[in-house]
Amino acid sequence: MQGALDATKIAVTQAAIGVVDKAMKIVGSRALSESSPMHRYYLNVRAGLYNPPMEDMVKAQLAQKALAAFPQTDKE
Repeated sequence: MQGALDATKIAVTQAAIGVVDKAMKIVGSRALSESSPMHRYYLNVRAGLYNPPMEDMVKAQLAQKALAAFPQTDKE
């Protein structure tokens, strides 16, 4: 279950970043002003990249689990 939760965190974070990036493009440079709510949204979703679990670690763990699911064969 933990692997599924970790992958979900990554997918949701990436989706949120995509939404906020598109919204900021629509709003324009005003979105970068600290008085704009868009500035806070941008900082909040970007922070998801740096909170555990980290994306590279999740991908490495999922890859290890996927490889472990297949039987090992000796290639001699």
